[in-house]
Amino acid sequence: MKFMFQLTHKTSLHYRPDIDGLRAVAILLVIFFHAIPEALPAGFIGVDIFFVISGYLITGILLKDLSGGHFSYLHFYARRFRRIVPALIVVLASILLLGWFFLLANEYSNIARNVVAGATFTTNLVLLRQAGYFDWSAEFNPMLHLWSLGIEEQFYLLWPPILFFIFKRSRRLATYTLLLLVISFGLNAYFVSENESKVFYLLPTRFWELLVGCLLAITETSGSITTKHFGNIKSIAGAIMLAASIYLINKEERYPGWWALMPTISTFLIISAGPRALLNRTLLANKPMVLIGLISYPLYLWHWPLLSVARIVEGKLGNTFALGILGLSAILSFLTWQFIELPTQLKLFRHSHKIQRDKYYVAISLTLILLISSFGLFVVYQDGLPGRYPEYENALKEL
Repeated sequence: MKFMFQLTHKTSLHYRPDIDGLRAVAILLVIFFHAIPEALPAGFIGVDIFFVISGYLITGILLKDLSGGHFSYLHFYARRFRRIVPALIVVLASILLLGWFFLLANEYSNIARNVVAGATFTTNLVLLRQAGYFDWSAEFNPMLHLWSLGIEEQFYLLWPPILFFIFKRSRRLATYTLLLLVISFGLNAYFVSENESKVFYLLPTRFWELLVGCLLAITETSGSITTKHFGNIKSIAGAIMLAASIYLINKEERYPGWWALMPTISTFLIISAGPRALLNRTLLANKPMVLIGLISYPLYLWHWPLLSVARIVEGKLGNTFALGILGLSAILSFLTWQFIELPTQLKLFRHSHKIQRDKYYVAISLTLILLISSFGLFVVYQDGLPGRYPEYENALKEL
């Protein structure tokens, strides 16, 4: 733990452990919803919390670079690739390896097709032609969870040029951000009753959730919002609203729609309360919560594929078995964070000022994406490589 906090202190002058604690809340909601959905029917709102956090942190980074006059698209995307791609490739390759040994040809072909979508950050677009997020059959898609990563990556492509354009031409950055937020939320609220899957999976109708975090970062930077006032009240109000979200929301509601306001506003309040608010510094910033938050990205990557492959092989999972898989996911996530994420992040910040190094990071990331996608396409075009188990495949054809 000592090494972990030294790293976070070095990589950010304004590191907030309570935000990592909030990440922990989000990931715990998601993984327990996926493992035992009947026990936590609103757990999917953890993704909404992640969206607000991402918008807040990314906009803070962008505004710092823009204000200092050293913003670089290359550097920004190098940082994003180094943060996201290494762990993602490890998980995707592991799932392909797992599928090689445990899945039949048609199952393996489906996984490979979705691995390609995950590697190219288009899972949310591919899922529009497949099952909805809450459909029973979605449990058998090991790459289903990468829809949210697709939305975030598409946000990373869209938001920096928009922010750069407004920043260079107007001082009314918060006003234009709020306008975009309202438009996106309006599309979400208007279309959710008729096209719930599209509203759920597409960036234009999810953009507003990320913009909630963006708006908070902009107003904090400009001084419009300060965490020095009413911090305890905001954190308590946010916690109460988040608890109400967990109690009231379920997959039977049209989602996101108006319901998504509850987890997003609660996240806004908790972050805006600041690191010194009582709940933030005692509950969210304690070391166990921070550690869970720090491994939340690899935990998000690992848990669902393992649960899904187990359901493909075994059928319905008992609660004990499902919790055991979450335990295995936590171990793999810690190892991924310790041996994949930490080393790459240290190298990233150590050489973050070098243009050639940024080019190298982007090139390596794109090469890894190309390699894993190429193998996935090969599996798809080979119909799942039925030659792996010819006797069993032939027996199935005779039935």
